[in-house]
Amino acid sequence: MPTLYETKPWREHRARVLARDSECYLAGVAGECRGALHVHHVDPLSEGGPAFPDDVGLVVLCARHHTLVHDWRQRKEKTWKRCPHHHRTHEARQQCEARLNKAA
Repeated sequence: MPTLYETKPWREHRARVLARDSECYLAGVAGECRGALHVHHVDPLSEGGPAFPDDVGLVVLCARHHTLVHDWRQRKEKTWKRCPHHHRTHEARQQCEARLNKAA
């Protein structure tokens, strides 16, 4: 079974995002851009983020900045408290985690 990124709907959605944002979101802010452009989910699929989010849920990053964002997130997540509950929406889970981390 193909992953999301191997499906035709994703390739079409990705093409629309790349047409909308033709350069790295972090260009000029986080050092020199390098590599191919990637479409990055702001709310990761692994955390319940939508596969096909609206306009603000996807950003274009160069390969270098995409790697840096994921590396930063992995380091940061080690200090976050994770919500043990099963929420119906991604937003509800985020709110619960925010409460947990604020109390810490």
